[in-house]
Amino acid sequence: QDGPQRKKRKSEVAEVDKQLDILAIGTAVGSILLYSTVKGELQSKLDGGHDSRVNCVRWHQDNGCLYSCSDDRHIVEWNTQTCKVKCKWKGDNNSVTSLCISPDGKMLLSAGRTIKLWDLETKEVYRHFTGHATSVSSLMFTTVKPMNDNKPFDGITGLYFLSGAIHDRLLSVWYIRSDRKEKSAVMSFTVTDEPTFVDLTVSEVKEEPVKLAVVCRDGQLHLFEHILNGYCKKPLTSNCTIQIATPGDDGDSTPKPVPILAAGFCPDKQSLLLVYGNTLQPIIEKVSLNTAESHVCLIRDIQKVLSLKTDVALTKV
Repeated sequence: QDGPQRKKRKSEVAEVDKQLDILAIGTAVGSILLYSTVKGELQSKLDGGHDSRVNCVRWHQDNGCLYSCSDDRHIVEWNTQTCKVKCKWKGDNNSVTSLCISPDGKMLLSAGRTIKLWDLETKEVYRHFTGHATSVSSLMFTTVKPMNDNKPFDGITGLYFLSGAIHDRLLSVWYIRSDRKEKSAVMSFTVTDEPTFVDLTVSEVKEEPVKLAVVCRDGQLHLFEHILNGYCKKPLTSNCTIQIATPGDDGDSTPKPVPILAAGFCPDKQSLLLVYGNTLQPIIEKVSLNTAESHVCLIRDIQKVLSLKTDVALTKV
């Protein structure tokens, strides 16, 4: 069951350490599996941290530590060299469902329904945010430095981050202030259905817009482009919506929708990798980013593509 061919269940979550080529997979029973993507085999197993389902795992970008959260309401900091728990603390009164490490590596966002910002050195809460009515499924920083350059930067004050939750068609943007007064979202993005996959390009300079790609449960992809600059009362709608459909020929004149499963920005920030079709045989395609049109429907004959893939595989054998 622990071999590299084992299928990843929906109850499992994964995070890759790009420097070490190690894939960390949190399981439904509370353990975490570390796979070597180079060797294609299980390297080690992290036990004794959680006694319930692991919901999220995140590698620290600098020190090789791994952070995990669980239905058991706790957050664990792991030493992956010794496979031992380095630190464990209570993260919430309910399940902790999502984590995100700050750009400077000194803070950690955690969320169940409410969102907390932790100081990783002291493991104490630095800020509270209102959060969502349902469990948070995604957390990510949208800026790496403050938009206001007038004040000295402490590594966290003035940054924005994004959150999304299950059964919630609004993705919220939060601003980290120097005081504790503001706990509500400063703006939000609205989509057609529950978000199932989210990716964004981080804004690195003042006038650079954040580009956001949100895949929804209805199979549509929504693209947003916005310069973060304080409070915005009305939820923002997408600049462009992308759908995929079959040609609808060969006696069947009705095009059928093809669900988009995931989307990620390429390093050039001008193109996207789309994953679509079904989860057992997904198709991955690179497309150029064009938000000039508000709605784009890509016609793809996925049966032809899949039959071509099968023919190639048989030929190779």
